Amino acid sequence: MKRIFALLLTAALCLSFAACAAKDAPDSPEEPDPAPSQPADPAPMSQPEPVKEPEPEPEPDYALCISDQPIPTVDGCLVTDRLPVHLINNTGKDALVLLIPHLERRNEAGGWEEVPYKEDVGFCGTPDPLPPEGKDWSEDLLYLWGTLEDGDYRLSYEVGDTFDTEDMAYGEFTLYTPEDNQGLPLSSGEVSQNGED
Repeated sequence: MKRIFALLLTAALCLSFAACAAKDAPDSPEEPDPAPSQPADPAPMSQPEPVKEPEPEPEPDYALCISDQPIPTVDGCLVTDRLPVHLINNTGKDALVLLIPHLERRNEAGGWEEVPYKEDVGFCGTPDPLPPEGKDWSEDLLYLWGTLEDGDYRLSYEVGDTFDTEDMAYGEFTLYTPEDNQGLPLSSGEVSQNGED
């Protein structure tokens, strides 16, 4: 009796599945599934989740490019006369920059401390044009701030698309004193007797 009941239950399930398949089947005749060329794996191996790359941070509208290499100094002064700066405008539109530099030095805690200007340093408060392709500029660090210690610095300017120049463009650089000053200008200003350096 149990066998007959199990057989009837199996037949009813098969007919039920066949009816559902016919109901969900499209009107066109089905093509038979091609025979698998390899036996199917009984237990598929789980693939590790791919490591998600962090989304790149969007470029700021305005930035500075100073130098990605440390800049040598002698007695706290640049070896060159001026620090070259490239102001970057990523907006694709004309903008304005207030060419009043602000200099900060990284402290031991990793924060930024403002470097005060030398006495009697003054600026014009009128913004200059900053075209979409950017602008090359330079600063005389010795004139503006005097001699500077070795370390990490951040230079910034006020920028924006209106005369209010409410955004800031930042660029970082490192000053260092080379261990061997060979080939660098004399730091004491001495000149030899025969006029050669």
